[in-house]
Amino acid sequence: FNLKWDFSSNPVHNQVGYGICGNGDNTPCVALGWIKHAGTMFQQDQGLPVTAQADITGPTGGFGWVLGMNQGAPKTMQIQYIEARSDNPLLLHIAYPPFTNVTITANAAWCTASVSYSCQEVFKRVNSTAAVRSSLGNTYFIDAITGILSVRIIQFPQTYT
Repeated sequence: FNLKWDFSSNPVHNQVGYGICGNGDNTPCVALGWIKHAGTMFQQDQGLPVTAQADITGPTGGFGWVLGMNQGAPKTMQIQYIEARSDNPLLLHIAYPPFTNVTITANAAWCTASVSYSCQEVFKRVNSTAAVRSSLGNTYFIDAITGILSVRIIQFPQTYT
């Protein structure tokens, strides 16, 4: 999947190729965050760097992935170009300050809403990460103590939700 986020003070994605992350001109791609597998086996591992306009690839299943950003949790995030089957769990965990309110939606890429179907689905909050894992990919969980947001990433239909 492709990952974009927008810090109000640092919209880095529009700067790729123009000052950061040059293509062939040796402009460095600085790590803006880190992603790693979730679970106790990987607690001491910092993970792999995440740069602007990040394409994240790797195995699905297991406990999922943990994303940490150097400037703190993003205010907005867009996950697109997902290539994960709906029957194979891919969880993403992101630490937010406790008691953070979130709104998560899935948007169909090419869609015109009608009375028969919608172009957008608002995710529902559930009571556990296990409930997110067993969901259809339209739920999320935020741990009240740690602030960790867990969401299941699946490839939604392109024409409706």
